[in-house]
Amino acid sequence: MVFVYIALLIVFLLVFVARRKTIFIGQGEYGELRVSHILSKLPDEYHVFNDVYLEIKGHSSQIDHVVISRYGVFVIETKNYSGTIYGSEKAEHWTQYLQGDGYEFRNPIKQNQSHVWAIKDTLHITSSSIVPIVVFLNGADLRCNTSSAVLYIGQLRKYILSFKADAFMVDGAERLTKKTVRKH
Repeated sequence: MVFVYIALLIVFLLVFVARRKTIFIGQGEYGELRVSHILSKLPDEYHVFNDVYLEIKGHSSQIDHVVISRYGVFVIETKNYSGTIYGSEKAEHWTQYLQGDGYEFRNPIKQNQSHVWAIKDTLHITSSSIVPIVVFLNGADLRCNTSSAVLYIGQLRKYILSFKADAFMVDGAERLTKKTVRKH
């Protein structure tokens, strides 16, 4: 009887700990799922990859979302934070204020920059073809001083669709090559 009780207690504790972990992890995953849903509504010419893991020269990079189109490669870092968020482009850390308490977290622009480098090295493309984006869910009140794209989730789709110029000149290069060949 004691054995059954101890076994049930252990199972309960394992389930409780696993559930707490799922709830904790779930908050970040929830934000990523919301962004994935918005990205899934992009036109077919946009190719969406979620939860991308890259390993380059012994360093790993987990990227929330990568969208590849002829208009560029959009590298997206998702933050599901609430409260007031203060940060600047070059600061190492940003601060989240919740009910009067401040919590520091790594500057998501810098975090995303490491993802940009990983994409650049993997795809062998120039930085000018890559568009880094940090997106916050609507629970955040952003007070950020930055020239980088730090957006609310409701702005994401429109921002991506605002890029109209071809970032990759494959077709143009092929046409240019054909014209050059004809001239000679």
